[in-house]
Amino acid sequence: MTTPGFDASTTPDTAPTHGEVPDKHGDSGDPRYPSPRQLREVIAFAFDWLLHIVVGLVAMTVFLDIPAVADWAAPALVIGWIAASLLQRVVAQRIVHTTLGKALFGLCVIRPSDGQWPTLGYLLKWWLLGALDFVATISSSPWTSDYDNGPTVVRRRDVVALRTAL
Repeated sequence: MTTPGFDASTTPDTAPTHGEVPDKHGDSGDPRYPSPRQLREVIAFAFDWLLHIVVGLVAMTVFLDIPAVADWAAPALVIGWIAASLLQRVVAQRIVHTTLGKALFGLCVIRPSDGQWPTLGYLLKWWLLGALDFVATISSSPWTSDYDNGPTVVRRRDVVALRTAL
C-alpha cells in the first residue's frame, strides 16, 4: 500500500534542477527540496516522542488498574513506548511515508541515496540503530552510530512537486 499520488517508481534523480545538486537527496541546500523544514522536524520529533511516551503511560495505567498484572506496570510502560515507536517509525513510515508528528507538519521520509520511499528493512535497520544509540546514551557507553545514510526528512510538498515535474 502506498500513499495516493506518490509513485515510488518515479526517480527523483531525473528531475530538472537549478544549480549544483548534492549527492544525497534532502541535504542542506538541495534544490530538489527547497522548502525550509528544520523547525518542523524538531517539533514533529518532539510530538512523536511524546506520543510514544503517552502510549507507554496508558499501557502502564491499564496494568495498574488490573490487580492480577499490576506488578507488570513498569515493563508495560517500556514495552508500550517501544511498540509505539516501532509501529510509527517502521510500519507507518513504510506504508504512508510519515509518522503522525511528521504528517501534522507536512513532512515525509525518503532515502538519501536515491530519493525513493524507504523499504521496511531500511526503516527497521535505522530504528534499531536509533534504539542502540538511545541505550548507549543512557548507559554512558562511548558507542555512537553513523547517521550519514539514515532516512532524510523532507517536506511532502517538495516530493509532490518533484514527482509532478517529471
